[in-house]
Amino acid sequence: VTNVSDHWIMINLNGTKIFELLSAGCPFNFNNFKNSKGAVTQTLLNHIDVIIHNKSTYDLNLFVRRSFSEHLCSWITDSARFL
Repeated sequence: VTNVSDHWIMINLNGTKIFELLSAGCPFNFNNFKNSKGAVTQTLLNHIDVIIHNKSTYDLNLFVRRSFSEHLCSWITDSARFL
């Protein structure tokens, strides 16, 4: 048994334009997902494998491997400036 609990980082995103932000770098269609509280999907975001948990309307948790977390945070920060 190998403990990999420190393998993942959780990033919480909230706001009215989070689905626009994610759609800019993700091939996933969020139309049904954004209205499904508790829904979970695994997809690519800016070529990085992520798990997205829809906590509630305009409140998401992204789970990403620790080694990609800084790059993803930088992309989110830079992309959010254009919304």
